[in-house]
Amino acid sequence: MKLRISNQSLRLRINQDDLVQLTATGRLEEQFGNNAVGSWRYTLASHKSKQIEIKIGSNDITIFIPQANVAEWNDTDRVSFERSVSGLRILLEKDFQCLTDRPGENESLNFENPKSRH
Repeated sequence: MKLRISNQSLRLRINQDDLVQLTATGRLEEQFGNNAVGSWRYTLASHKSKQIEIKIGSNDITIFIPQANVAEWNDTDRVSFERSVSGLRILLEKDFQCLTDRPGENESLNFENPKSRH
């Protein structure tokens, strides 16, 4: 799972294994940092409500995605879900393979880029 924060926008990208785990367990979690410098956690968790929610703590961010959206993401070609919450833009999307080689990056778990089929 990749996290990008810019201004009042937060974007999470998930690969194929992430989607399998989210579907099976209802949760993805990553930690940035370590004990020496401190750490910070970001989580994507499925829940029963009907819309995307966010909770921001001092050392963590949790994005809650409806279980129905997780099922749709897994069962269809749906690429993304988006919502604004209190002025924060949240974008959840599948991570596609790049169309050009990116040395040093392993994209084997990313979704096939739809533009590569043309």
